Amino acid sequence: MRGTITLHTSNRLELLADRLAAEMARPLSNPLAQEVIVVQSRGMERWLAMALAERLGVWANCRYPFPNALAWEAFRAVLPEIPEENPLAPERVSWQLMELIPPLIGEPAFSPLAHYLADDPGGLKLYQLASQVADLFDQYTLFRPDMLDGWETGRDCDRCRWQAILWRLLVGRAGARHRGSLLREFCRTMTGSTPLPAGLPERIAVFGIPALPQYHTEILAALARRIEVHLFLLNPCSEHWFQIVSEGEKSRRLVRTGTVGSDAYLECGNPLLASLGRQGRDFFDLLYDSAPLDEGEGGSFVAPRSDRLLHRLQGDILSLVDATELRGERPQIAPDDHSLQVHSCHSPLREIEVLHDRLLALFEEHPGLTPRDVVVMIPRIDEYAPYISAVFGGGEERRSIPFSIADRSVTGAGSLVRAFLTLLDLAESRCGASQVLDLLAHPAIARRFGLSNDDLATVRRWVTESGIRWGVDGEDRGREGLPPFGENSWRAGLERLLLGYALPGDGLTLYRDILPYDDLEGSEARLLGGLVAFTDALFGLKEAFARPRRPQEWAGYLLTLLDRFFSVDERLLGEQTQLTAACADLARGEAAGFTGLLGPAVVRSWLNRQLERDKGLHGFLGGGVTFCAMLPMRSIPFRVVALVGMNDGLFPRQNRPPGFDLMAAAPRRGDRSIRDEDRYLFLEAILSARDCLYLGYVGQSSRDNAILPPSVLVSELLDYVERSSMIAGVPEAGQREAVRQRLVTRHHLHPFHPAYFREGTGRLLSYSTENCRAAQTRQQGGEPAGFLDGLPLPLPVDLPETIPLERLIAFLRSPAEHFLRNRLGIRLEQVAAPMEDREPFVVVGLDDYFLANELVEQLLLGNDPARLEPVFRGRGLLPPGGQGRIAFGKLRARAEQFTRQVAPLVAQEPLHPLDAALSAGGHLLAGRIDGIWPAGLVRYRCARLKARDLLSLWVEHLVLNAAAPPGYPLRSRLVMRDVSRSFAPVPDAAGQLAKLTELYLQGLCAPLPFFPETSLALCHHPDRPDKAVAIWSGSSHSRGEGEAPAFDRCFGSNDPAGLCASPECGELAMAIYGPLLASLEEGA
Repeated sequence: MRGTITLHTSNRLELLADRLAAEMARPLSNPLAQEVIVVQSRGMERWLAMALAERLGVWANCRYPFPNALAWEAFRAVLPEIPEENPLAPERVSWQLMELIPPLIGEPAFSPLAHYLADDPGGLKLYQLASQVADLFDQYTLFRPDMLDGWETGRDCDRCRWQAILWRLLVGRAGARHRGSLLREFCRTMTGSTPLPAGLPERIAVFGIPALPQYHTEILAALARRIEVHLFLLNPCSEHWFQIVSEGEKSRRLVRTGTVGSDAYLECGNPLLASLGRQGRDFFDLLYDSAPLDEGEGGSFVAPRSDRLLHRLQGDILSLVDATELRGERPQIAPDDHSLQVHSCHSPLREIEVLHDRLLALFEEHPGLTPRDVVVMIPRIDEYAPYISAVFGGGEERRSIPFSIADRSVTGAGSLVRAFLTLLDLAESRCGASQVLDLLAHPAIARRFGLSNDDLATVRRWVTESGIRWGVDGEDRGREGLPPFGENSWRAGLERLLLGYALPGDGLTLYRDILPYDDLEGSEARLLGGLVAFTDALFGLKEAFARPRRPQEWAGYLLTLLDRFFSVDERLLGEQTQLTAACADLARGEAAGFTGLLGPAVVRSWLNRQLERDKGLHGFLGGGVTFCAMLPMRSIPFRVVALVGMNDGLFPRQNRPPGFDLMAAAPRRGDRSIRDEDRYLFLEAILSARDCLYLGYVGQSSRDNAILPPSVLVSELLDYVERSSMIAGVPEAGQREAVRQRLVTRHHLHPFHPAYFREGTGRLLSYSTENCRAAQTRQQGGEPAGFLDGLPLPLPVDLPETIPLERLIAFLRSPAEHFLRNRLGIRLEQVAAPMEDREPFVVVGLDDYFLANELVEQLLLGNDPARLEPVFRGRGLLPPGGQGRIAFGKLRARAEQFTRQVAPLVAQEPLHPLDAALSAGGHLLAGRIDGIWPAGLVRYRCARLKARDLLSLWVEHLVLNAAAPPGYPLRSRLVMRDVSRSFAPVPDAAGQLAKLTELYLQGLCAPLPFFPETSLALCHHPDRPDKAVAIWSGSSHSRGEGEAPAFDRCFGSNDPAGLCASPECGELAMAIYGPLLASLEEGA
């Protein structure tokens, strides 16, 4: 009926879609005219289009504007000289404010801003302030148009007068009226008798929007005077509920007014509806008060069946019933009622793992349920997206559930947009080695510079070994306010790499004070060229990016960077388009009225803000489980609705307005409240679930298993259910706790906990065969089946007759590692150390060890150690400047002292190396021994003595004694920094080698419990096993030998005391170390 808005309400969106389809079935007067249906999200658009196509057979030629877009279209169709875009839109106003604010800072009214903007050389604070104020002004046009009208006529408020001044300047500068002013003229025009403007549609439907500001309802009312306007609203309650208030709201009103008043007599109705439905209540109340409505046939309400808990909750809300106050026996929750589930987990990953298993259980319980009937809404979808992909996108094929992730930000990890933003961040950073190489690893960048994934490992090794840490060069560091030293910079490292390619190097000869990198082959020129091209482009960006530019110049420059650094394939075309569009928006800054220059920090912040708003349009209702943020799929019906990430403090979001928000200082009914929006969204989720409402949250600490509370919304729901339901057979005093235990499932930290695979454990279940096997192993104890079970193995059938000498030595140094590597093919590599992004301040660790021993070798050759200082500095291993000279001096002093111990032993010409081939235990032991001098076999290391040093020399000493020709010395000497050791001649050396070879063969069948340091302590202190246990276990400040990866893998589950006290461990220690210790010479 013209003049009124036709209102359609229902508690089910499907019924509203039926009514909409009936309206759409009536043809428009122009068969080619488009239908117009206003929605709030693209998810609703997709669902509605599918619903109408299902009901009407064919559905096309319809557009789905959002409310603000519809309002501006209506203004342009009715009012003269309305531009295509709103001149006072926040994205345009922010540019104008950046132009207007700086000249006004000195005025008294702007003193609140002067302090904030006092230290803002790059303009970033100004941009952030302008953006906030622009967003606030936009809200004023919706919710406080009367205040803006007062400002325009000079009626300023005492509080924040600077806002009124800015507003008048904005309006005068733009020569435009705000939306509130346009609305008044629009309403006046629509009441006249002029012909219907050609730009207005014949019919408009507003569908599924939970609440509209009065601004939009007035527009709809004005449109309804001339065209058909239909409003399809989800109404959770069939009763008149617009005056109910929650108990909390009553208390807040009492505190605010200080008197009981009439509020005390307002009904609460259903506690959930009163607490969660405030936004909808206020909207319906305003709508009925201010808009001309025609309800026609009235609302279409359908009561859900009452045999399940979820349906009873929906029925209570529909009928405005408070089931907590019902007399008599409360409804029971059936044992097989899984319609409301709450799951408490230790982490987001566990939330998704549990969800996956529970969905499989639901598919099994409801044969007709399909993945497309499930929606999972998460407040922080970008945080959960990697876990969703890992759990739902991997695993066993029989457990696979099709899924799609919608509404993700384009700035997520791994995206082209994120890489581009990281590139801009890097332009204003220290250019740390790890930062630069992480960026180069992005496929689009690596491809642009001709590098593959395999190439990146080589490049990373080059960067580490050439000493690159951070900074382009010394000049770049000087700009950072630091001494302009060039060591450990990118320029210094790249010069080493390029010289290493051009010149043959020995690792000791400098060319023009540069040490060529000597581990680079000619075939690697392509890799080096790609690295140099990338770093040249990056360093050029670092220099050029710092220059301020106008917005249009920035837009062109950013597009150039996109082409310079990225090779975009088909998969990335969408993201490239979004980046290009963002640059085009940036270029409009000048058209919006900004004539100044923008610094790089402002541009980076602007791009981040712009792109974070840009959500992907794919993934909605794609045929599988839909994962999305909270807004896009709100109120859309699904058989299973899951809300994950319902953590305390995260949802509902809190209202945190800026201190200068005048609406927050004097709120009015109908004002936007983020908190109330989220609470109403939660209510809609309860109503939208047809078979199951699933709630998940992080409810236990992964550190100490402490209980963490869920969202207050989950707590309110559980509280209502506890007070309105009961469990059969439980005394009244324990009912609430019993109901909570029935609803809330607390999960274990790991998915392979045995409880998930035992019968009778209730709601703990899993469909994973891998986790089941892990749980069985965990229950039985020991290592995983198939790893150390079934030992000892037989000797390899293809065992070579010859055993290399170095293989026997490696076996004694770690029998466990030898078995894992040579029989099982397992290499337990140490975790690679992270790349260093800071220059060395001291020389420690392996660098200290290698440099000291290199100095010793040079001293023994008679070379001047001073020539090594520039070499070490050229490698980037010494601290810069004077610190480096001090560090080298300490290294040199230590090396010279150690050399004085070694030099007398190696002063003469060494003897010819000994090539040995000995029969030992039925095998041939073969190898070469060098380092033999007339004084004997000499081994030395400028380090502290380790048991492995003794073992290595012991095997060589036995070979020397068993195979040395006449005239060769039979003594061996080990010189270490802290001690020296000598072995006397061994008469039965061949017999000792045969015993060690026999142990070697045993070690190919099973890992032997021999541990160099721990076993040596057992031999030295046979009556003090605690000393061996201390070496095995370590302490808070030193690692134990048992922490070595191979020892831990093979023996880590053993009790240390029991392991060290075992007869096998003691016997092995004596069998190996007994002869060795007996051969040590007195005083050695």
